[in-house]
Amino acid sequence: MEKVDTKLIELPVKLLFTDLGVDFFIKNKKPMNKFKMPDNSTQYGIALNQYNDKTVKHMISIGYLSRIEISRAEFSSKRKDILSMARSNVFGFLAQRFDEQIFDIVIDSDLIKTWNRANHGSILDRKTNINETVLRQILEKNKDIVKNVKETLTLAAHKYLYSNDSLTEEEIAKQASLCDEYLNGLKPFTWFVLAKFKDAATYDLLIMEISKVLIDFMSRNKIAEYLSLMLMELINSAENRNLKEYIKNMYPTLAYNDILEDPEARIGLLNEMQKRGELFSIGFKFDKSETKISAKRKFEVAVFNKETEIMMLKEKVDQQMASTVRKQSLTDFYRRSGGDGSDLGMFYLSYLGEECSKVGIKFESQVKEISGSGQSYTSLTLTL
Repeated sequence: MEKVDTKLIELPVKLLFTDLGVDFFIKNKKPMNKFKMPDNSTQYGIALNQYNDKTVKHMISIGYLSRIEISRAEFSSKRKDILSMARSNVFGFLAQRFDEQIFDIVIDSDLIKTWNRANHGSILDRKTNINETVLRQILEKNKDIVKNVKETLTLAAHKYLYSNDSLTEEEIAKQASLCDEYLNGLKPFTWFVLAKFKDAATYDLLIMEISKVLIDFMSRNKIAEYLSLMLMELINSAENRNLKEYIKNMYPTLAYNDILEDPEARIGLLNEMQKRGELFSIGFKFDKSETKISAKRKFEVAVFNKETEIMMLKEKVDQQMASTVRKQSLTDFYRRSGGDGSDLGMFYLSYLGEECSKVGIKFESQVKEISGSGQSYTSLTLTL
């Protein structure tokens, strides 16, 4: 995954907030809207005609966003923005998990345990709350130490990359560019601990453990690439099916294949569909579930559509599968549907599944119905 540029994404979006995000907007007296989503849920958030990529990625990584939604008649003209958006959203999701994992490693380290045994009145744990202003003042005083720690971690990661014979020079450059982004996303409290205990006996072991996790996350860069390309295939497929259905209903004398070969006619019809509200949606969803012994982060991207062909095909498949669960894997769907770029879609799907398997990420792909809505959606899900 290439380092994501800081730029404006020229797409109208709805940014839906988590409870943390809602609290932030309320405390800062910022206005919010109430939205009904394609899956019939209701959430609070804001609507923007364009947005700063870096800002939204940061909001994902600190847990302020639960969902991002876009609705249009066509997306193909916005391919570059869609790919940038998807890659950035995946990175925000991974950066959030990296931050959490490093925090857990630091707070559960022998270094902290030793401190807590000797300082019962000022223990450091997950409930420790240091005033943010005070914390940043401490980090500013220790900025040279923080800089040295970052350089140490970066050097360890780069040594691994350049010693890995399986990586090409391009892959090494792409992964190396992620170091700063991952490290800059760590909690100020994590840097406070790393600066405070730099002379502890077990400090080097802790730094070594953090560097291993950093290398592990850097190796996940291909996932964002394949997922963004897979998403674009799903969008193109949905756009073509919508256009085909629109022509069938509104202009039954027109030949669909002739329209596909005439770019101007296609654009004209898609603009007409936009004005009439014949839209479909894509959504990015960020979930977290916790138990006493573990926590899971889930990232889902979905294409929502009112697709007659998919619904009809799905009913046939459901009847054949002798199952009460009304869903199927995307792989099964592609195999049964054919056409609409399914060969390329299967290629990306296969590589995405393979890359996730290599780095311990659970990957699922499904075609589902939203009960009572007349809608279906195709989803790609990553679970950490």
